[in-house]
Amino acid sequence: MQVNSNILKITGGAEISSSLDPKKEAKINGTLAVYSVEYKDKQDGTYDRVYKAKFINDIEITEGQNKLKGKPKSEHSKKLRQALWYVNEQDGFYETFMEKLIGNVEGVWEYLKNQ
Repeated sequence: MQVNSNILKITGGAEISSSLDPKKEAKINGTLAVYSVEYKDKQDGTYDRVYKAKFINDIEITEGQNKLKGKPKSEHSKKLRQALWYVNEQDGFYETFMEKLIGNVEGVWEYLKNQ
């Protein structure tokens, strides 16, 4: 399969600390998790590889001298799933991780609360 283009589509939204000026450009800094990869047939023997991703942690938006903070608008369980997918894409990793997390939740909490 010959890939013609790699395309990144960012989905979802973020709640931001103040308004943006639609007449200005803005720079966004944050971490994305890819949750889907699709191949779109270009009908010429090539394909576009399309990655769909969402922000998984806080973002920072710079608009001129103005700096804004943002938080992704998704549930914590979805953020955890996306973060785990970012760490390891292998089939079954999420289920294995969650089984171990649930079975050791007190120990995990003791470890994390002092970080």
